[in-house]
Amino acid sequence: MPLELDSRVCGPVHVVTAKGRLVAGPECGQLEEVLNLDSRRHLKQVVLEVSGLNRLDSLGLGLIVRTAASLRRRNGDLRLANPAPIITQLLELTRVAAILSSYPNEEAAILSFMGNEPAPAASNCTGCCVMIVDQSLDFAAFVATLLAQHSCEVKLASLMSDAKILLRFQPVDTILIGSGPMPTTNMALALQSVAPKAKILALDTALHTRDADEAAAEILQLLRSHNIIPARA
Repeated sequence: MPLELDSRVCGPVHVVTAKGRLVAGPECGQLEEVLNLDSRRHLKQVVLEVSGLNRLDSLGLGLIVRTAASLRRRNGDLRLANPAPIITQLLELTRVAAILSSYPNEEAAILSFMGNEPAPAASNCTGCCVMIVDQSLDFAAFVATLLAQHSCEVKLASLMSDAKILLRFQPVDTILIGSGPMPTTNMALALQSVAPKAKILALDTALHTRDADEAAAEILQLLRSHNIIPARA
């Protein structure tokens, strides 16, 4: 089975799911390209979910170890989630298990980066604190860049499950819901139960395909109408 990769973000954590075989050749190149996204997005914490890997050769394992070492030099790390028995045996046989942290599931690996204690219910942000929940990393990055210009502290989550994890540790004032596998209303209700004081707003999913200036104007207008960012002087 060729390598299949899925990539998303959970706040400061880049979560990559790998299925199939990770061997010398195009497969290693695929994973390296995806892992390099952490540098371009200034992410230093990576969870590699490997329950679906059925083959891992020396170059594939070397890529994982090299990436972990590179991240640690930047005060980050790479941690494995849910390794299949065949992968666990390989890690132990090669003694890589001593230098790569593994966790029984994806959530445990993500939480390992979050610290031990949940944050207080009240947000510690000094200004506008916004979480963007959207499956598109590129769209979320666009919105984050836009809001940063308006002095907003921005958190990114690709999935609702990731958003719920983040909200336990990083409370926000506002949640913007974009595209996702669930209806927006259901997502809003689920997130409101975790963050009852947050203002939850839905973004038009058509914004993904609009010109950047039009999308930016609509997002800013939405936030201004709810007094999240100041109106134009």
